[in-house]
Formats: sequence, C-alpha cells, structure tokens
Amino acid sequence: MDMVKEVRRQSREIPGIMEGTGKPEYEKCVDISTKATIRETTAPGALALLSPIIVGFAFGPEALGGLLAGITVSGVLMGKQTRTTLVAPQTMRRRASRKA
Repeated sequence: MDMVKEVRRQSREIPGIMEGTGKPEYEKCVDISTKATIRETTAPGALALLSPIIVGFAFGPEALGGLLAGITVSGVLMGKQTRTTLVAPQTMRRRASRKA
C-alpha cells in the first residue's frame, strides 16, 4: 500500500508527471520496494536456515539426512517446473514467428 500512496502523492504533487513532461522520483519507489522485499523475505530465510539445525539437534542425524534429501529433491523438481513454465511461452512465440 505504501507504493500506491507514493505514486498517488507523486502524481498529485509533481507537475507534468501525468503528461510525461515531469520527472518522477524513482528512488523513493525503489526504496519502498526494497524495504518491503527485505521485510517479507526475512521469515522464509530464517526458516530455511534454522529448520536443519532444529531437526538435527531435536531428532538426530538420520532425520536431518531425510530432511536434506527431501529438500534437495523438492528443489530440483521445483527448478525443473519453473524452467518449463518460463521457457514454454518463449518457445511457442519463437515457433509462431517462424511460421509467419
């Protein structure tokens, strides 16, 4: 919501911004985006770092090995799916442009 407020503020206060003649304050929007990203990725990062430590101490090396194997397999499958999802539209566009 901070980004929306900032864009509205800039469009209200900076003359010519809606016509394309005024220069927006990009650095403020980038700053808002950067702070929000850091705030929202702290918890998942802590979970990724702390879960092997907690599992290792609480349940032993066998459970830790199982956790790490599961994480690795899940990561590989997620990477393949992400690659397929991102590459498929590009391939379809390339094929369509060759036929035209």
